[in-house]
Amino acid sequence: MWAEIQGGFENRNVIEWFRKYVRVVFQYLEKYSNLWFVNDENSTFTLDAYLNDYLPPAKNDKTAFAKAIHHLNLSTAIAKEEFDLAKSKVYLANDALLGIDHDWAPPYQFREGDQAAFENIMDDLKISF
Repeated sequence: MWAEIQGGFENRNVIEWFRKYVRVVFQYLEKYSNLWFVNDENSTFTLDAYLNDYLPPAKNDKTAFAKAIHHLNLSTAIAKEEFDLAKSKVYLANDALLGIDHDWAPPYQFREGDQAAFENIMDDLKISF
């Protein structure tokens, strides 16, 4: 709740808050696992929280979504840095593994009009590839 009051995943400071969190987790909970996952299904939960008004913080804001998903993805990189540091300090075993849980949907067959629909969405979100 404290983090959300400060702006949650829209606030870039969340990256450093997350760094401190994972540092403590790796140091003090290392004996319980050699298998670590950073975040659970980043895109699904972020979409539902920032674009679909379904999960907290229940927003429908494209800018908030872009900030939140970006910071959430950066938090994964931060966790990797701290994971490597924890291994070097022997908080974690050398064979410990770090991963991310992502929701890959089964592919759908390409249909006529899909490319145009994709481009329309990217235009709406102001994203280019």
